[in-house]
Formats: sequence, C-alpha cells, structure tokens
Amino acid sequence: SMCLRTMKGCVVRVCNELSQNMNSLNKMFKYHLLEAN
Repeated sequence: SMCLRTMKGCVVRVCNELSQNMNSLNKMFKYHLLEAN
C-alpha cells in the first residue's frame, strides 16, 4: 500500500541521515584524539 511505501521511504531516509551523522561524528572524534596526542 501507499502508506507502507511512504513509511519505508521515511525509515530509509532517516537511516541514511543517521549513518552520515555517525560518520562525521567519528571523523571529529578521531580528529580530536589525534590533536590531543
């Protein structure tokens, strides 16, 4: 149904945004660790 397809699209989009945010957080974290040493 249309509703299920829309929900699936929303979930996929949220997952993509979350993984991108985690990637940038990981980069920032590693950068700060390198600077601290």
